[in-house]
Order: sequence, then structure tokens, then C-alpha cells
Amino acid sequence: MARFEINGIRLNVPGRLLSPALNAAMTEGRYEHLEARALQRHLRPDDRVLELGAGCGFLSILAALVVGPEGVVAVEANPDLPDVIARNAAQNGVAGIDIRHGAVVAGKASTQSFFLRGAFWAGSTDERHVKDVEVTVPALGFGTLCREMRPTIIVADLEGGERHLFDEGVIDSVRVIVMELHENRYGQDGIRALFDRLSEAGFAYDPNGSRGKVVVFRRADE
Repeated sequence: MARFEINGIRLNVPGRLLSPALNAAMTEGRYEHLEARALQRHLRPDDRVLELGAGCGFLSILAALVVGPEGVVAVEANPDLPDVIARNAAQNGVAGIDIRHGAVVAGKASTQSFFLRGAFWAGSTDERHVKDVEVTVPALGFGTLCREMRPTIIVADLEGGERHLFDEGVIDSVRVIVMELHENRYGQDGIRALFDRLSEAGFAYDPNGSRGKVVVFRRADE
């Protein structure tokens, strides 16, 4: 078991889920540091946070320390990680985060193929490498999740799965979206389409917290 501390948050991760690059990022405090920075700039105590692609739970724990565990839903498709998230949440004093195992999909489906790539931060619903390990996981409809929880902040790191996530619009409760883009998955045309879709839904790019491939969208009338 590898042990890390990032932003005062203690994280334990089984060594088999790490790569040298991921281990270095977590040891040096670079793991999800741009997403954490963006989230902290916009998070309010009364927010409800939906994290899609929660990994080892770092950002969900960061949010729960502000809004309480009852205000956070963490969704993760890798079957090895829900227990890791739960243990990490408990050791940071925020046991009770709502942890959902499954892959978020834009439409309706009961199951979804998910491809494991060794290091936990690289898993995706997008098959790209011959060495991927394919597992079948529950499919969680994005619209259903949003209608059930009515989040005010969405944090999404889906390794390309974000491309069509907002095609059916964005529920009116959401005021901020923090998202990592993956140009290697869908190119500049996909990024343009994603920005256009969010603009149509009433969101504007917000430079406050955006940096590089991590972008913030805020509801224009917020």
C-alpha cells in the first residue's frame, strides 16, 4: 500500500494501481492539482458536488471537507477503486460520501465496457491499446444522476467520455463545471463541439481556475 499526502489529505492506494508516473505525481503533490485549484476557487459550503471519474477520491474528499460528505457523490468505473475511495474518505474524517460504481454514459444503457490500463488514472470507456483489460461495469445515466442529486458543481475527468456528456443539455441546478479535456481522444473538432454545446446550455468559459487542459465553465447568469 502506497501512502501519500496532498493538500493535507491523506491517500492510500494499492501499489498495483500505480505506475511510476502516477506515483511521482502523487508523491510530488501534482496529482489533480489543477482540478483541485479550480474546485477550491468556486466551491461554496452549500454546494452539492458530483464527481465523475473519482479515482482514489482526492477531489471528492476535498469537496466533502467543505460541504460535508452528504453533499458529495463520487462516481468511479474502475472496480478496484470504490473501496479505496471509502477508506480514504474515512481516514480524512468524511466517511459517508455517496460512492457509485459504474461508468457514466450520456444515454441509457444497463452495462458499459471499461478498459483498465494499469495505473488507475488512465482507465476509460474508450478502447485504444491492445494491452487494455476489458471489464463490464454498470452504466450510470448522466441525466438520471443529475436529476436525482441536483448538483451545483460537476467535476469530470472521464478520459474522453466527456465529449458527448452534455449533448442532452445540463440540468438547471448546475452553476459550475470543472472538466479535464482530452484532445488526444477527440481532437480540436471535439473540443469545439463540446464548448459549443455548453454555450448553448447557458455556460461560458471561466478563466478563474482554468489552466491548460483543465477548464472551468460557469453559468453565464451566475
